[in-house]
Amino acid sequence: GTLTFCQTLGGAIQSKPTVEDVICDIEELFKSQSIYPAIKENYSAIKEICRGKLESATTSTAGGFDVGVITIEAEDEAKAKDDSEHLYKIIFQNESLLLWDSDSPISLVMAPDLISYLIEDDEKNYVFTNGDIMRGDALKKELKGAKIVVYGIAAPSVFGTDKMQSNIMRVLNALGYYGKYEPLKE
Repeated sequence: GTLTFCQTLGGAIQSKPTVEDVICDIEELFKSQSIYPAIKENYSAIKEICRGKLESATTSTAGGFDVGVITIEAEDEAKAKDDSEHLYKIIFQNESLLLWDSDSPISLVMAPDLISYLIEDDEKNYVFTNGDIMRGDALKKELKGAKIVVYGIAAPSVFGTDKMQSNIMRVLNALGYYGKYEPLKE
């Protein structure tokens, strides 16, 4: 049901006149869709993870993959607990795989759970891929400071099998993550 879910969600996002209408409560947008009860059976958690302003993004190609980091300045506070900037970082290898909070020792969300985001640009676009926000190997200049909201969707339970987890952890290990999978929860 992922294709139907994506098409339904895309239609809901496109129906909103501003990104604020979309991001004011992403969970309510999901819940307002007729397909939501069926989706909720497979995707146990759908929620906003963080929001802020796009600070930077870098990418390089390694082994045929685009590998990079997207940095978000937190909206909720100007300074972290130790008086440094409060930042979120999305680490990706083509797809977003980990989301870190500079105030936390563990990731906020990680693959196989979906990490996705909506961005407001000057053209009032909202949906972007990791590649869409880049020009060359850096963030497009016109997107610096743009509003962004990151949300997570828990992976279906099939991704919790030992074989699937082993495959996913191999990719995460290659990026330098050696912790265990912590599933996204409501």
